[in-house]
Amino acid sequence: MKDCKIFLLTALITGIYDIILRYVSEYRLLDSDWVRVLRPYFEKKTVLEAALLAGFTGFISQIIILFFAAVPVKAGSVRLDKSLVWFIFITIFVSGTLGILMDKSGLFPDLSNTYYKTLGRSRSMFTDAWSGIIVQLTVLFCIYYEYIL
Repeated sequence: MKDCKIFLLTALITGIYDIILRYVSEYRLLDSDWVRVLRPYFEKKTVLEAALLAGFTGFISQIIILFFAAVPVKAGSVRLDKSLVWFIFITIFVSGTLGILMDKSGLFPDLSNTYYKTLGRSRSMFTDAWSGIIVQLTVLFCIYYEYIL
């Protein structure tokens, strides 16, 4: 699959997961610290604003990830070798550290003042890394089953 389609697919999936997370947060469907701290953030953003920001972040993350690692999945086949492990490792690293850049850049004050400030560095890195893995596994699933834009 062309990288451009993967970038767009990643942005779409990330945006959709953000909308789901907003719903979970607003209706208190999950009582976890990282969900609770997002409530004030979602109160300051429209559904579209938050989803577009998340999608943009996923898009940029995927560009960085694919610079360092190849996609280990093609339509109908998965490479279960070091390339998959490397791909997931790079995903964890990029997803975890991109949050630090978002927080320190000053470009995302609502996110910095709610999510990053309340959770702290290590917990936010952990949840950002897990978010990256969830999005990436969904992207790989879509590529494998050829659910492409």
